[in-house]
Formats: sequence, structure tokens, C-alpha cells
Amino acid sequence: MQVRHGPPPEIGIIAMRAKSTSLQRKNVRLSRASRGCNTHANPMKVKTGAEIATRLAPPSVWREVVPETYSSALARLTDEQRDALVPFAAKAAWPAGFMIYQRGAPADGVFAVTRGRVVLRSRVRAGRSFVPGIATKNETFGSEGLQPGGHYVTDARAEEETETLFLSAIRFRAFVREQPQHAIALVGQLLAERSALLDKLRELTTLSVEQRIVATFARFAHTDIFAASDGRITLCPQRYRLLCELVGATRESVSLVLSRLSADGLVERRGTTMILPALNAIVERSGAGDIELPLTMPEAARGEQALH
Repeated sequence: MQVRHGPPPEIGIIAMRAKSTSLQRKNVRLSRASRGCNTHANPMKVKTGAEIATRLAPPSVWREVVPETYSSALARLTDEQRDALVPFAAKAAWPAGFMIYQRGAPADGVFAVTRGRVVLRSRVRAGRSFVPGIATKNETFGSEGLQPGGHYVTDARAEEETETLFLSAIRFRAFVREQPQHAIALVGQLLAERSALLDKLRELTTLSVEQRIVATFARFAHTDIFAASDGRITLCPQRYRLLCELVGATRESVSLVLSRLSADGLVERRGTTMILPALNAIVERSGAGDIELPLTMPEAARGEQALH
């Protein structure tokens, strides 16, 4: 015969039911109090994570347009986004060859190019320079001025007749307050240009001179810096020097690469000018299909996109 200790199971079940009923009554009283004692109000609905994320999402009127062509910064401001800077910025026109600022000068604000292009150049030693980037239409430069006490780390020179918008640090803060939609696009452009610099640093440390030349042609394929209207690449003495500065190699190293391309019949010489075929032919010749070229805009991402 088994001896049971404690209360019978029926009493335990009854006690649990009573406790549950008491808790339910307490919850009902709290619910009525929170609803102003309206017993016919709908019960409180707990929002899911998706509903909360949707509620906190940016307004659907915020739109970001991705340009149809890619650039050295992987993205560029649209004309609308650039024009939003006009009420806050100072407009300036620079003749070809004009030095906008020099390395070490106090920096304040940021520039945006509206026409032409600006070459950012660092002098290595007498007769040699390195070009970390070129700012073309709807791209920025001189963002060192957005940090307190900033100084320019490169020279900035107008390569041709150029027009810019200058946004001082004070006006930049006003722009962020009054035009947050376009300010977000501007900050995104600055970050995209930073990503391009990181990508170029990878090229300098991992690629050969020939591969860096191909990567440089690919990066500026959307501009007329090297490519002609028919897609072929034209290297006059000035562009040849600029190519060496962009690649970060001596003229002798670049000349060896071009000599190999010439031996393969890919280089046509017209006096002091060399004409190379379109980029695809050079990529096939250099075996660049096995390396990581500069990132480009995916086809699916091109066109107009909305932020929901």
C-alpha cells in the first residue's frame, strides 16, 4: 500500500485554477484602467518586428537615384542633389591649370564639381607625383575640411576649365539641418569616394603594374580622360604622364607594359600619341579576368531606386 504525502492531486489542480483565475482578473482590471475602464475597447495588439521596422523606415518620398554609369567613386550625385547645394555653397570657376589648394593648407568644408575635373596630386619627389583620385562632374574633393582643424593632404589642380561649389563647414551644418534628404546623399557620396580609395590601396599592394593599368582604365571608363568616343584609349604625352601617376609606377615600368601590348599588335602609334583598343581587348590580353577589378554598379541597381 502506497502512502501519499502532501495534499491530494485534486486540491493542487483546484489551487492552480484559482491562481490562474486570480491572475486573469488582475490583468483585466489593469487593462480596463489603461483604457479608461472601457470594457468594449479592442485588446492591445503587440507589434511584430516587421511592423516596427516598417514604422521606423524612412518616408517613401525619400528617393535615391543611381547614375546609369559608374565612376571612380562607384556613385555620383544626381543633378538634383547637386543643385540642392547651390543656396548654401559658393560657386567658383577655375581656369585650366589653376592650383585650387596645396597640401598642408588649412582646410574648411568640401568642394563639389559641376563641370570639368580636378586632379588630386601628391608630390613624391622632384619630377614624380602620385594621383590618388580625380574628381569629375558631380563628385567631391577636399572633404578634409569637414573635420575640426583639418588640413589638405594633397594638391588640387583644375585639369581643364572647371566649375565648383564650395560648402564651408558652417554652411555644411546648415545644409544638414535644412536639407537632410540631400545631405544624406552627399554623405553617401563622401563614403563612396572613401571606398574607392580603399579599393585603390588594395590594387597598389596586390596587383602588378599591368593589372593596375587595366584597373585604372576600368575606373575611368565613364569619362573622356583616356577613352575616346569610339571606346578606344588615347594616350598623348599628358595622358601618359597622368596614367603613370594614377598607377603609381615609373614611366619605364608603364613603357614596358605598353611595349608588350605593342608586340601583340594592340597599340597603334601616331607620332607621340598611342592608341589602344577598347577596354575589353586589353582585359583579355592581360588576363585581368582572374583579378578583382574596381567595383562597378550592378546592372540590377542601375536606374532609379526608391527607399521605402
